[in-house]
Amino acid sequence: MSIAANIGDVAVLDFEACFPDSMVGMIPYHETDVIFLYYLMRAMKPIMLRSAVLSTQLNLNYVRIGTNFAAFPPLGEQRKIVSHLEKKEREIADIKAVLERQIDTLLAYRKSLIHECVTGQRRVASADFSRDGAHA
Repeated sequence: MSIAANIGDVAVLDFEACFPDSMVGMIPYHETDVIFLYYLMRAMKPIMLRSAVLSTQLNLNYVRIGTNFAAFPPLGEQRKIVSHLEKKEREIADIKAVLERQIDTLLAYRKSLIHECVTGQRRVASADFSRDGAHA
C-alpha cells in the first residue's frame, strides 16, 4: 500500500519484494484470503485518506493504518465475497469494453462525416442544423 502521495493505492504482488519508505507491505495470516485483503484495503482507501497527515504532501504510517478496524469473516465467506467482487469487476470490464467500442465507432463515423463534408461528397442543408430535424 502506498502511504505517500497516492495514499491507499494497493496492489498484490506474487513475488518477494522490498519496499521504499513510501510503501507498506502486508502479509496476511493464513486465515485471510490475500485477494479479500486487497479488496478490503481498496474499500478502506477513503478512511486511510482521512487519517493521513498533510505536510507538503499527504502522508500515512503503519501506526495510523493499524488504528483502523475491519471485519474479517471466516475464510470461506471471504472467498465467496472475492468471487462475487471479481464477477462484478468482469461485468464492469465487459460493459466498459462495449462502451469503448461504441465510442470508437462514433468517432470513426464523425471523422468520415467530416471528410465527406470537406471533400464535397456530402452536402449539408440548413435542415440538418435544426434541433428536431424538421425542415426550416
